[in-house]
Amino acid sequence: MKGEKMRSLLAKIILLVISIPMSGCAIRKTVSEYPFVERIHTVVWQGERCDLNFKGIQKISEKELGVTTERINGLAFHPDGKITFSSGYGSTPNMTMAYWGLKDIGETVVNLQYVPHSEKDDVNKTEEKGYFGFFAGPLAFDSGGTCHFSLGSLGPNGLYKVVSNSPVKIEKLYSLDSTRSLQIPLFDTEYLYSTSWNGIFRYPIVPSQAKPVKPWFSIQGDNILLGDCLVINQSQVIAEVIFKVPKETSGKGYYIKSFLFDGKRNCYKVISVDEIGPMAISWDGQRMVRFDKTERSINEFFLK
Repeated sequence: MKGEKMRSLLAKIILLVISIPMSGCAIRKTVSEYPFVERIHTVVWQGERCDLNFKGIQKISEKELGVTTERINGLAFHPDGKITFSSGYGSTPNMTMAYWGLKDIGETVVNLQYVPHSEKDDVNKTEEKGYFGFFAGPLAFDSGGTCHFSLGSLGPNGLYKVVSNSPVKIEKLYSLDSTRSLQIPLFDTEYLYSTSWNGIFRYPIVPSQAKPVKPWFSIQGDNILLGDCLVINQSQVIAEVIFKVPKETSGKGYYIKSFLFDGKRNCYKVISVDEIGPMAISWDGQRMVRFDKTERSINEFFLK
């Protein structure tokens, strides 16, 4: 009897051990479910290299605030809590920066006008009056409610400040190549954080002769670029990562996945939405919104 009891107990122990997943195996299995994740080698954060561990899926919950026919390039919260957006189609008359209304476009932040530039034009003087030959960029507000914006992901480009909206007066603060996202973080209100293809760069709101050379945040890896990003706080960044691949693999020549990078917890997770789109965080840090490119809706979202 004792022998039978021992064999039975041993069998139960073996079954129990088999049923417990090994943590290392679970991580490897998770990585294999998400191609190209292994191409992210390391993250450079505020000048320091961070070796982060992949920790699986970051789920989000969201609530639709409304739909729009606009092509949203950027979202921002005004200090009074209003949601604003920018919309542009490049070299077309559609150049909009306005407050979001749940049913329609609300009050305009500033009226930009499309004017094709020629080689004879003094671009700086025409831009000062709000005349641009191209616009498809993001916007941001400082703590005093002043609007800043960029022209988009193509160059020549710049960071601009709305000095006055009536009459329109625009000041060019910096020249740069491209901007995918723009924000003024809650913890660093004297700086504009501009996302380029190769990193998030930090620019003083008060123009400075010294431009940033090294990014505040960047990802090192094989054939990857940054898309829309949101700096949540000093240790958390949501970023779209664009993985370049042969066109035989993907007709577009790239895949896009969105990630939450967490420097405090030394990890990163793939977000349950592939293209998270333009995002913004409120000035009290309590609300985050994004533009869903598929549903063409503006959604409030939460990390679960």
